[in-house]
Amino acid sequence: MGSSAYIRSIPSLRQLSSAIAQFCADNDYCLSAIDQHIQQKISHMEEMGDTIRKRVQHAQAELSMAESALDSCQSQRTRDSNGNEVRPDCSKQIAELQRCRRVYQEAQDKYQRYECEIGKVRQNIATYQVAHSAFKGRLVSLRIGATSSMSQLINGAENYRAVQTQGVAPAFSASEKQVPLSGFGAVNGSYGSRPGGDVKIDQEWFECRGTNGVLIKLRNYLSAGVIRSMMKVNGGDFTCSELRIVRKGGKNMGQILKINIPDELKGEEVGKHFLSNMEDISRANQCDEINVWASLANLDFYRNLGYKERNERFMTGGEVFKNL
Repeated sequence: MGSSAYIRSIPSLRQLSSAIAQFCADNDYCLSAIDQHIQQKISHMEEMGDTIRKRVQHAQAELSMAESALDSCQSQRTRDSNGNEVRPDCSKQIAELQRCRRVYQEAQDKYQRYECEIGKVRQNIATYQVAHSAFKGRLVSLRIGATSSMSQLINGAENYRAVQTQGVAPAFSASEKQVPLSGFGAVNGSYGSRPGGDVKIDQEWFECRGTNGVLIKLRNYLSAGVIRSMMKVNGGDFTCSELRIVRKGGKNMGQILKINIPDELKGEEVGKHFLSNMEDISRANQCDEINVWASLANLDFYRNLGYKERNERFMTGGEVFKNL
């Protein structure tokens, strides 16, 4: 069985992610309900124990009183007219003492049985708590791992779909509104600057040089929510890169949709400059990070430029990101 899969419905992935989270929440609720039920049972048994202990104490007190009553009765000896000792009739006190001894013994036996039973219950609870903690830990790991993996899969699928659906647009159509990026919320009307090197950033134009000194000029446009960097190739417009600014988790993020290198610039190592252009645009739009779905063949390219892989790598590639 391979490790790749066809994704037909991103909403279904979201539903699956929600179902996994709900499964974890339901199990966590069940564990809490079990804990509450156990605590109620223990409290009830402890109340029973208090009652039994009080009965033992009461029986012991009655036994002491019966012993004292018998001693008092037996001490009341008299003599008849002939001087013979007459012993008192203590049959009632003896009967009461025997009854008290029997009651006290029964109370002690009952308390010992209680101690034995609650000891077994506490031992079983301790065993349960070990399994409970392990299962709850697995639930937490499942929730975190599944949520992270599903988010990565969904983001990767969205990015891949965006790249596939955008296609290569050599020029803007007449119906597209071409807006310079100065109108896209750039800070102070510009994209900022990149220190050092031969890269220059303007609010609309981007210039760089290839390894052989070739001067490349890109023009940045916002069209249909996508920031496109265009250059002239053989008299026509060529889309070198596409970027989208998205907001997730209350933060702005730059999402790279594509990087295309014209055949005429192959070997000039301009890909890193195109990437710098998109990073600066992302910074100008107050993005905390920039990310892209990279194929396996391109992962090293991004890693060498400071990008990191996020979570699991798939057969087709993986998501990489860079904090800005």
